[in-house]
Amino acid sequence: MLRYIFTTMLCSAITMSYGQNKIKQYNVIRTSDVPKIDGKPFEKIWELAEVGNNFIMLQPENGTAENEQQKTLIKIMYDDNAMYVAAYLYDNEPNKIAAQFSQRDQINVQSDIFSFWINTYNNQIDQTRFYITAAGAIADSKSTNGGDDFSYNVIFDARSSRDEKGWYVEMEIPYQALRFAKSSVQDWSFNAYRKINRLNQSFTFSFIDIKQGNEAQYDAVLRGIQNINPPSRLSLFPYLSTQSVQFKNTNKTQFNAGLDVKYGLSDAFTLDATLIPDFGQVAFDNVELNLSPFEQVFEERRPFFTEGTDLFSKGNLFFSRRIGQQPFGFSSVYNQVDENEILISNPTQTQLINAVKITGRSKSKIGIGLLNAITKKMTATITDTLNLTNRKIITESLTNFNIFVIDKQYGANSSFYFSNANTLRSGSFTDANVTAFGIDHYDKENIYNYGANVKMSNRFLNDSTSYGFSYSARWQKVEGKWRYGISHDYIEKSYNPNDLGLQFESNINTTYISGSYNQFTPKGKFNNYTINYNLYHSRTNQPNTHNFTQVSLNPNFQTKNLWQGGGFITAFTREYDFFESRISLVPVLYQPKIVYGSYITTDTRKRVSLFANINAENRINNPEFRIDFRLRPSFRITDKLFIRYQWFWQKRDNRLSFVALNGEQTILSSRDTRTIENSIETVYNIDNTKAINLRLRNFWSNAIFSDNLEILKSDGSTIAFSEPNSFEPNADFNVWNFDCSFEWQFAPASSLIVFYRNTLSNFQNNPNQSYFNSLDALFQNSLVHTLSLRLTYFFDVNRLKKRELK
Repeated sequence: MLRYIFTTMLCSAITMSYGQNKIKQYNVIRTSDVPKIDGKPFEKIWELAEVGNNFIMLQPENGTAENEQQKTLIKIMYDDNAMYVAAYLYDNEPNKIAAQFSQRDQINVQSDIFSFWINTYNNQIDQTRFYITAAGAIADSKSTNGGDDFSYNVIFDARSSRDEKGWYVEMEIPYQALRFAKSSVQDWSFNAYRKINRLNQSFTFSFIDIKQGNEAQYDAVLRGIQNINPPSRLSLFPYLSTQSVQFKNTNKTQFNAGLDVKYGLSDAFTLDATLIPDFGQVAFDNVELNLSPFEQVFEERRPFFTEGTDLFSKGNLFFSRRIGQQPFGFSSVYNQVDENEILISNPTQTQLINAVKITGRSKSKIGIGLLNAITKKMTATITDTLNLTNRKIITESLTNFNIFVIDKQYGANSSFYFSNANTLRSGSFTDANVTAFGIDHYDKENIYNYGANVKMSNRFLNDSTSYGFSYSARWQKVEGKWRYGISHDYIEKSYNPNDLGLQFESNINTTYISGSYNQFTPKGKFNNYTINYNLYHSRTNQPNTHNFTQVSLNPNFQTKNLWQGGGFITAFTREYDFFESRISLVPVLYQPKIVYGSYITTDTRKRVSLFANINAENRINNPEFRIDFRLRPSFRITDKLFIRYQWFWQKRDNRLSFVALNGEQTILSSRDTRTIENSIETVYNIDNTKAINLRLRNFWSNAIFSDNLEILKSDGSTIAFSEPNSFEPNADFNVWNFDCSFEWQFAPASSLIVFYRNTLSNFQNNPNQSYFNSLDALFQNSLVHTLSLRLTYFFDVNRLKKRELK
């Protein structure tokens, strides 16, 4: 069956072609005079350019012509070095134009927006997007099939201005910021976008049908660009940094220097390298009390691993936080400290030595991604207090991580890929290799989507090799108001991609049936609404056991006054959980349950807005119960000062949970948990290049286990544990983090950051600790203070060469 699916889809990929009729065309002119980029496009040179007009509404009334009172005009010119764009964004109420200040790439604010989308390969897939707000903040992104990646950064200039008729934009987009083939006549496409914030309306130059396909399919043709050459692309980002860490009576200061390099290997492919990287100013992780059998996952915040990495998601083999994670042997060190010994040092993070990646997509729609990273061998140091000698324990070996992806796109949305992830460790540590193949196919009319993936893992142990296999297949209708689909996933017990990837479950066989009704345009009191419904069935492969089945209903809506809300209800059958026991193939049996919740968000255009949600869970014929609340008010004090507060509270009672392993037996007990989280984020934008950011978070969770312990039987049931209770599973965890930073982008891609952090955490086996008592105990510990300064400067080697020639 699987072979048949792949053969059919591959034949379709080879034989089918997709043609999209362009709605509009624009004839661009070459200019000999460079316009002054000041946001005032009234120079005579602009009068020679063709006028692009008749914008069409994207949201909420898709396809409606623009209002005469808010007309939009664009003009485009080019020369040997850059493309120039002017926009005239008229508004009959200019005093109501939203203009909240923000920093680069932060366009999700209360501001009007103009954006220019350029596709230099005219492949209906990729766009480079350039944004500017009415307040003058700029942003850029790489868009693939309509999804924005704002971690992508290039050098361009954009300015805006306002008068009694509306607001205006001028952009200079150097060819250095674009990738295109060398050709006497360029075949490019584009679109332009405008958002009027107070009206909740957005428009595009070329109409986009939101019910079908992706945004890049609707680009207009850009005619007339001739005899330009792609420039050489070499940029250097050297940095200097210093960091001082104070803890108790000790103070450690270190100085760092490193270099990031960006080099254009060709018109399509770029090499990025980071040498001796420093991530000391990356925001803190939201650490929680984790009593589950799975690791806690944190968001990637390091720029090198967030920018231009969309290709590496193919096959889900790459989880970048594996690179530089906590050393594998970090926890086991504490069990190796003998009597009369003291643990002197045990690094919590593996040091990254260097990393290199190559990414890009050719004119023939072939995308290639290659990433290689090397991390340092890490050791813990233990001192013998009797003879004052030290011994070291290796907690992580010298490791090389590598992932390679090749992706061939065809038609408008379809693609097939090959991906390989490889992990090599020095010494007697496990090596691993994982390979994935997949296809994602849309029919010619973009009504149906078909997909399949096959994955194989190999882990090379000291005395054997572990092989694993996984596959998935899906079919879905992706057009129209009524949408539906079915998917199937099969994962062998031995399939394990976690040396460089992230996967929680294995040994499962699941089927997922989904559907939705979508109202895309305004109707009654609603701008739009969606009703999702699904059925999920899960089985274990070995043994062939029914884990659980669930059915869900999930409505969501947005009203015409921009309130958003929704809810869900999910019913589960009885459940076999094969992971809670921590013993292979031994499940914990849970009774049926119902999970339900709802949320509401008020109009975010207002100075004060609020997000709130509530979720609950009830077991049937069982005392287990969970309820949680989240409140998140936001305050836009001025167009420069923004504050957001978040409060979270959760109560969970009578959860049958893992306590410990007693030989080959799993000990369980009923657990009550209380959790409170408070966080505050404050941003003060001095202007669009300077900002002060503050972020504070306090998280507390207390878990109390019943004294009535139970032994887990092989069928999932339990019997009483009659031996004396010698376990200490109770936990009280409290963590405090505070970050404060000042960032100044004093030149393109160049910045100065002053960063201060204090942090502390406390873990106790205290079963009767209240939140305030725990908080008091937390501040009995000493804060860790970190102060750092980082200076990064951008060198465009191509421009330096031009200056030398002059």
